[in-house]
Amino acid sequence: SYLVGLDENGLGLGVDADNPLTGDPLKHSGDDFSFAGSDTGTDRELTSLTAHITSELSNGMEFTSITNWLDMDKSHRENVGGAAYEFFFVTEADYEQWSQEFRLSGEEDRFRWQVGAYYLNMELDSLSSTGGPLLLTLPGGRTDNFTEMESTNWSVFGQLEYDINESFTIIAGYRWSQDDK
Repeated sequence: SYLVGLDENGLGLGVDADNPLTGDPLKHSGDDFSFAGSDTGTDRELTSLTAHITSELSNGMEFTSITNWLDMDKSHRENVGGAAYEFFFVTEADYEQWSQEFRLSGEEDRFRWQVGAYYLNMELDSLSSTGGPLLLTLPGGRTDNFTEMESTNWSVFGQLEYDINESFTIIAGYRWSQDDK
């Protein structure tokens, strides 16, 4: 049972670790078709591709390129009302991003340096819905939130390091970013 009586000190009610309605501590109440004939739970499909290339140039410098593309589709449905009543929460999201970073670096004796540029583009389309008997004053007994976002970020950066001696190094760096949403 869910409520198991007094705890070992005789205080309060002890609680069974398993979810009392499903028997699974990671699953919310309701069966697999807990509302409108739709499966409950989370369905996430994610694809991420990354290419990391480093090349030693003939003049002792190093060139690095890091490219990433990510695509995610997510669907989450649950009946958060438990067995007492149906109160649903739904999230549908489509997210995609692409990023590119270039770095050039070098070193000589006690001096090291690095310069680079970074670009990121993200797009998100999302719907979150909540509804049930407690929201009957709203049309359809539910509320919806729609999100559409596109964000572009790019930056340039650099860093210099100079070893004064074996235990002391001076480091200076700068980064400039532009973020448009």
